[in-house]
Amino acid sequence: MIALRDVRKRFGSVPALEGITAEVPDGAFVLLVGSNGAGKTTLLRCILGLLRFDGTITVGGHDVARDGRRARALLGYVPQRPALPADLTCTEVLDLFARLRGRARGDAAMLGRVGLEDAARAPVRTLSGGMRQRLALAVALQADPAVLLFDEPAASLDVAARRALHRDLEDLAGRGRTVLLATHLAAEPLQIATRALVLHRGRVAYDGPPEGLGGAVQQRVVFSVNGVGRAELTAVLTALPGVRVAQTPGSVTATTRAGGAFEVLAAVAAAGVRPVDVHVEEPTVDPEVLAEAGTVTPR
Repeated sequence: MIALRDVRKRFGSVPALEGITAEVPDGAFVLLVGSNGAGKTTLLRCILGLLRFDGTITVGGHDVARDGRRARALLGYVPQRPALPADLTCTEVLDLFARLRGRARGDAAMLGRVGLEDAARAPVRTLSGGMRQRLALAVALQADPAVLLFDEPAASLDVAARRALHRDLEDLAGRGRTVLLATHLAAEPLQIATRALVLHRGRVAYDGPPEGLGGAVQQRVVFSVNGVGRAELTAVLTALPGVRVAQTPGSVTATTRAGGAFEVLAAVAAAGVRPVDVHVEEPTVDPEVLAEAGTVTPR
């Protein structure tokens, strides 16, 4: 459905995309994974025709640069922070975006599709972050797109809202939509995606089935420290197999496999070490692990 051929983009002298070649098959649920600055948003904006680029992108056979109107007609887009008019109600938002596409009214049934039927008359300013994401999804769905692009839609959501969103995406893929989800959070989406495309510094680090990522799916446990117990904490973490340790003046970070955070915390507690604070981050794909496997060579 989406074909990328040697796609390149620079901002001045800074390369953002360096020869991206990949395909998003019809009906696939593809994760576009990478850390901040990897090139995910830039690639989505190129697919949408919002940025000029070198190379070729086609959507449903339509060249984005030469036949952008037909290509965009196949796309629905949900950004990380939807820019929706704060004073309009949910129904009025649907009407507004329908008129922008040349239709008289929006499809109010879409609010029920995304679980917002009871908020039809609620102004956007009264909605939670998760509800705004659902409204943005309703706006995209009412255009009946063949392909849905999502740019970090779960980044500002709590765990419950994030899981609900991922269930929505799984349902959409099950109904035959093509879904391209850009994210740096990998644990839950990898369980339902059919393919993973990992970007690292503007290049493809991995393109294949999610299960092929293996140990590259990592998570970090960040311990805040004030000097007391730093040496003991570092010694405990360094002794754990498969754990990488990094330090800053105010913290010690342990990077382990996804699901290994409990073992790290248990080892620190058993040693009697008491850090000031602990933060367990969501699992993500670590490009350095891919590099060690020879998949990509970091610059």
